[in-house]
This record gives sequence, structure tokens and C-alpha cells, in this order.
Amino acid sequence: MRVRPIAMTVLSTALGALPLILSSGAGAEARLAIGWVIFGGLGLAAIFTLYLAPVLYLWCASLSRSPSASQLALEDELAQIDGAKSQEAF
Repeated sequence: MRVRPIAMTVLSTALGALPLILSSGAGAEARLAIGWVIFGGLGLAAIFTLYLAPVLYLWCASLSRSPSASQLALEDELAQIDGAKSQEAF
């Protein structure tokens, strides 16, 4: 769901950095360095956004339970306590 907008943004910005990388003439060395920084930074950001962030999210999610699961466990415990109290009354 998120791949298309991220890929389009990375591609358009990377293509925008190509003139900086391919430039020649006065000041070309400075523009070349800036172009490679933009191009490489986008590559690393795309890898992080598309691959590493979802993996880290899944890892962190596996360490915890959902709020609804916690709510169901609490209700089960309360029902057991109520059942034990009603049996003691008899």
C-alpha cells in the first residue's frame, strides 16, 4: 500500500539529482558531491522506509499483546474471580 508513493517520491527526487551528478563546468565538483549525497541518502532512506521499518515494527509487535487481547484476559480473570466468589457463598 505504501510502496507506490514512496517509490514515486524517491524516483522523482533521485532523477532530480542526476543533473547535479552529471554536470560539468565551473563548480561541477561541488555539485557532484551534493548530487551523490542526495542520491545515496534517498537510497538509504528508501531501504529503511520500505524494508527495515516494517521488520522492526513486526519485531516490536511480537513482543507485546494487543489492547483487545489484554482486555479479554482481564475479563476472563474477573469472570473466574466472580465464579469463585459465587461458589464460596453456597
